Amino acid sequence: MTDRADYIRGLCELASLLSNNDDLELPYEGIANEITIFPHNAETALAQAVTCIRNMEPKPTVEIRPAPNVVWLSIHGRIAGLRIEASLRADHVCERRTGSVYRTPDGEIHPVIDYVIPAAILDAIEGR
Repeated sequence: MTDRADYIRGLCELASLLSNNDDLELPYEGIANEITIFPHNAETALAQAVTCIRNMEPKPTVEIRPAPNVVWLSIHGRIAGLRIEASLRADHVCERRTGSVYRTPDGEIHPVIDYVIPAAILDAIEGR
C-alpha cells in the first residue's frame, strides 16, 4: 500500500510535470472519469465527506446508488477542475427506514430498505 506522504508527493510531481510540459496529455482520471475517494472508516466517513463537499465547486450532487452486495452514498463534484466522487457505504452513514415490503414467489416477506441521506451531508451541500 502506498504511504500517504508518497501518494501526495506523487500527485504534486504529476501536477508539476503537466504544468511544465504542455505536450503531455492530461490523465484520464479526473477528466473523463471521476477520481473516487472511499472513506472506509465508518467512524470518520461522514466528516471526510463533509470536508470534500466544502471544497467542491460548484455545488456537488448526491445520490444513493445500489450496487451488488452494497449500497453507496455517492457525492459528485469538482475540486479545482478535477471530477471527484466521494463514495461512502450507505449502511455506515445513512439512517435506514423500511419503506415497504415485498413477497417472493415462495411467500417469503422481505423489507425494502430506504437509506436517508444524512442531514450533515445535505447541510454541507446547501451551505455552499
